[in-house]
Amino acid sequence: MKRALFLLSFLSLSSAFGSFDLPKNLNAKDREGVLGVLGFGSKSKVLSSPVPLGGSDGFEVGFSTEYIPVSDIAGLGSGSSEQGELNYHVLTFGKGIVHNVDTFFHFTPIPQSDGVFGYGAHVRWGFWEARRFPALMSFVIHGSGMNYGNVLSTRTTGLDLLMTVALEQAALYFGGGPVRTIGTFSGGTNGLTLEGNNQDADLSDLHTVFGLSMNFEKLSLTLEVDRVVQASYAARMSYRF
Repeated sequence: MKRALFLLSFLSLSSAFGSFDLPKNLNAKDREGVLGVLGFGSKSKVLSSPVPLGGSDGFEVGFSTEYIPVSDIAGLGSGSSEQGELNYHVLTFGKGIVHNVDTFFHFTPIPQSDGVFGYGAHVRWGFWEARRFPALMSFVIHGSGMNYGNVLSTRTTGLDLLMTVALEQAALYFGGGPVRTIGTFSGGTNGLTLEGNNQDADLSDLHTVFGLSMNFEKLSLTLEVDRVVQASYAARMSYRF
């Protein structure tokens, strides 16, 4: 329990860097490069103990920190000084609906100093459970939106098939599925596009995910790696009521 509280404090105190500088003068290919990093990278994460919440009485609250490596977009367009990772925080509320069906809603608390705001939701259905081995399979349908400094907005949707191996104090999950992201890049004086007007980009790909959830009584710490164009990372502390 003490270790879990320490990790929760660490997540709460970790902070996003001050100002996220997106490159400007982006042509169509550059915009796809930016969207592949930021659109796919900000997709809705599973980031929860993969064991179902337990029907309509189940409820969960979580706080997470998420990281998207941004070095790959620094050389696009007219260039950017950004290196390292974009870091932002997310609050999540989960509610059991019926047996083995859970829904989760998440959003970024306001304000965040890097100008990032997002929200999203996903529904998880545990449709199969092994009889003699602690394993189960789930479908996850997810959708999310993210705004980057009012110059780029993304909408990302997808479907994942997950396999979970659940032990008494830990659970491992992995899987993947198709994912699509659409981005709107603003034009104008302070915009991002080379053409000078608003431009859209649309990408589809396959997504893979790997996660580890550790349980401390009603608290759980979940670590997750998602990969589409590149890997993104996240950690969440959750409490189940």
